[in-house]
Amino acid sequence: MKHARRRLPRRIYRQGMRLAEAQHLLAHPKLRLTVEHDPLQRAAREVIKHLKSIDLADRRRGRLLDIVATMAFSLIVVAILLVVVLRWRGFV
Repeated sequence: MKHARRRLPRRIYRQGMRLAEAQHLLAHPKLRLTVEHDPLQRAAREVIKHLKSIDLADRRRGRLLDIVATMAFSLIVVAILLVVVLRWRGFV
């Protein structure tokens, strides 16, 4: 949960943290009786629903397009600066 904190909505992150804390209690036979199972099941369903809705291929494609767009913008800026400098120096 710590690694995914920035990528998850607050509500889903809180639900996941609640599940992680309850996991420690559920491992103990006597403390297991103190945990309410209905809210945990709802939280688990909500977290699972959100995680299944994430499309990893789309996320990778978006990241790749961001990188390509940044590189293209940088090349355009360098080309414009090159033309400006050449024109300023009198070569164009």
